[in-house]
Amino acid sequence: MASNLLATGFAFFWLPALSTLFLGYWVYLDATIRGSDAALLWAVCCTAFLPLIIGYLLHRSEIGGRPEPADRRERILGTYLVAHVVAALIVTILPQVQLSRQLLYFGALFVGLLPGYWLVWTGGWARLRREFGWSHPSESAS
Repeated sequence: MASNLLATGFAFFWLPALSTLFLGYWVYLDATIRGSDAALLWAVCCTAFLPLIIGYLLHRSEIGGRPEPADRRERILGTYLVAHVVAALIVTILPQVQLSRQLLYFGALFVGLLPGYWLVWTGGWARLRREFGWSHPSESAS
């Protein structure tokens, strides 16, 4: 019984809380690399109010360009965050599936690794940002 509560708590409280902290850390890394004076403020605000991440993603090209591409740590973090968002959407859209919520979430997390890999490791996100004009002029070259 206690282990069941712990597993449920992990899947529905700790994992989203951990993902939110990862998101704040990613925002902090990205804003710092772009030269923002308010990197910590961006991270705290995006962690406290999750919809603000959309504002950060749209505003970050105004902060500045990245002098170098993302390192491995930042790419792993970005891949996980994309997979988590996909998993959260799948779990929300498919509530009638006769699987436990944890099994559905972890299966959806695995499925979310595919778009995460494409967006983060193959340059898909950078191409999308350039196409929609969401990149800094110094980043348009490559």
